[in-house]
Amino acid sequence: MVLNVGYSHPVEVSPAPGIVFTVEGTTKIKIIGIDKEAVGLMAAKIKAIKPHDAYKGKGLRYAGEKIKLKAGKAVRQSESRGREQMAKFNRKISRVRRHTRIRKTLQGYRSETPFKCFFVA
Repeated sequence: MVLNVGYSHPVEVSPAPGIVFTVEGTTKIKIIGIDKEAVGLMAAKIKAIKPHDAYKGKGLRYAGEKIKLKAGKAVRQSESRGREQMAKFNRKISRVRRHTRIRKTLQGYRSETPFKCFFVA
């Protein structure tokens, strides 16, 4: 059996004695044999040709095997984006407090025309 799994060359796999390969579609390989240990070893050899990638999940895997993907750089960017948003929020809060303090100070100086304080968001 010849596998094209993304390398620059096709990979040839020959079955061990007593094992038969059956190809179902383009993505499924069925390994049939009497000896359970030999079938498992052959499946492990085929899987070792192209193990799954931890970030994209590409590669050979068993049917029903779930792969836990690692988070890439996007998580780090979102964390820094969260810090930036928090810093922006803190600046806004300090600006509001500063304006409130100024407004209270100005309200103490009652003049003929009341002062107006505008907040810019």
